[in-house]
Amino acid sequence: LALIESLGIYELRALARIFGDSSPTTLKRNDHIQIVMDKIISGEEIHPLPLRQGRPHKELSNIAGILDELSKITGVEYNAKQTKVQPRKAITFNQVEEDIFAQNLFPIKAKGILLQNELGQFYFQNQYNLKYVLLENNFDVNLQEYDFVEGSAVIMNADREYLLKKLEKVNFVDVKSYKNKTKTSSVKEFSYNGLSHNFGGRYRFDGLTHYLDKQEKIKELVTKLNEQNVQTIAIVPNVAEQDLISVQLLGFDCPVTFKIVDSSDDVYQSLVYVIDYVKRQQELGASVAIFVEDPVTLANIVDHCFKNNTRGYMNHTDNVAELVKEFSPLVNSKIAVFSTSDAADLLDPLFVSLIYKNYKAI
Repeated sequence: LALIESLGIYELRALARIFGDSSPTTLKRNDHIQIVMDKIISGEEIHPLPLRQGRPHKELSNIAGILDELSKITGVEYNAKQTKVQPRKAITFNQVEEDIFAQNLFPIKAKGILLQNELGQFYFQNQYNLKYVLLENNFDVNLQEYDFVEGSAVIMNADREYLLKKLEKVNFVDVKSYKNKTKTSSVKEFSYNGLSHNFGGRYRFDGLTHYLDKQEKIKELVTKLNEQNVQTIAIVPNVAEQDLISVQLLGFDCPVTFKIVDSSDDVYQSLVYVIDYVKRQQELGASVAIFVEDPVTLANIVDHCFKNNTRGYMNHTDNVAELVKEFSPLVNSKIAVFSTSDAADLLDPLFVSLIYKNYKAI
């Protein structure tokens, strides 16, 4: 208990996450201590949750040492059970310069998934230009991590960093009427290529490599889903700079795009928080359609993040397996997943087992 009580708040949150706390950023200090001590006293085997990290931790590198110390005290080996996970890249902002901010320089539209940095600041990566935007004002709204926000931003300092000037929507609801909920949908089915299909479940587009290859049909489907208040998310890797706007014009509410030059760590971390975003939208009662392009490439990118780990899961690392285990339970009658599928994908045993054999061809 003395060791646990001596920890800083970020270390406590990281430790509580390892000991099974699914919401470390929303609980108080004593709650974290209670969770960890209850698990230690019970002798229960811990099941780390590496894919829901919450805000990043400066002290995250100390966690291994803390677990080693706990192991010595209790006689239980905690550290050996932990799965290596990439800490989220630290995103920080310089101070707001009021004289610059007041000039409303270079205003831009901005939208994205809300995250928190180690200072507790809300920020998001603007899906229009992939730049980071800070939210310093709470806009009198009860914002939470993994909410989806939309508004406009302007330059806030000489470093040309952006601050949200106006918040217009939270979780696709006008901010003036937002009450910690999103638009609900009663969608039961959708139409594609002249045929009707039940909404919810897993679907694959055979013979399709990129959504832009069939952009008119995909745009038509996305528009119909949006009209039925279904949130549409696209996860698209290796997008060329000249294609970014074309992907956005497909009409997805939340296009999560990765450029060819993006690091594998950045892609992996984005996949992690997209899963958390979908869970948040489920809590709010939303219906969501997730469009995944080239899942084999995404799996290979995650493998590269953990290139020193053994590839024992259908020629992939266990880290890919953890992502799949986090993602799979999300699919239900209110969540539909669409995947591309081409001949090259069939060379990957994971794709064949989890997508080709389990997704309905449309």
